Amino acid sequence: MEDASVNHVFMISKNNYTDGTIYKGQFRRDKFDGYGELEQRDGSKYSGHFKSGEFEGQGTLVKFERGKKAYQYEGGFAAGLFEGEGKLVYAGGNSYEGGFRNGKKNGRGIFKYESGDVYEGCFRDDAKEDTNCTITRTNGTKYVGGIVNDKYHGRGRLEKSNGEYYEG
Repeated sequence: MEDASVNHVFMISKNNYTDGTIYKGQFRRDKFDGYGELEQRDGSKYSGHFKSGEFEGQGTLVKFERGKKAYQYEGGFAAGLFEGEGKLVYAGGNSYEGGFRNGKKNGRGIFKYESGDVYEGCFRDDAKEDTNCTITRTNGTKYVGGIVNDKYHGRGRLEKSNGEYYEG
C-alpha cells in the first residue's frame, strides 16, 4: 500500500531555490502540481496550472530572453508546451490568437503584424498554410486565396486599394 502522505497536495507560501527560482503554489510528489506561480532568475514568470512539474492546463507565461521581454502567452498548455487556444503577443508588437499544438501555431488563427497587416487563416507547425486565407494590408491591398509556407499558392484574388484586382 502506498503512503498517503506521498500523494498529499499541500500549499507552500513561498519557496526559494538556489538557482534564483521562486515558486508559490501546490506540490505533489515533490513536483509543482495544481495551481502555482513561478518566477525564474531571468525575469520570466508563469502563473497557472501545473502537472508533475510541467505547465499544464490554463496559464499565463511572460518570457524574458537576454534581459528583455520576448513575449507573453495566455492560454492552454500541455506537457509544458502551448496547446489548444491561446494568445501570443511578441515584444515587437506582432500577435497571434488561435490554435496551438505541440508548442506551435496550428489550426485557425489571426496573426496581426506590428505594421497593422493582418493574416486570417490556418497554420501548420508555425507556417501559414491554407486554401482560403485572407491577408489585409494597411496599404489597402487584400488577398483571398491559397498560401503555403508563407507564400501565395494556388488560386487566389489580389485586390489593390485602387480597385484593380488579379485573379487566378
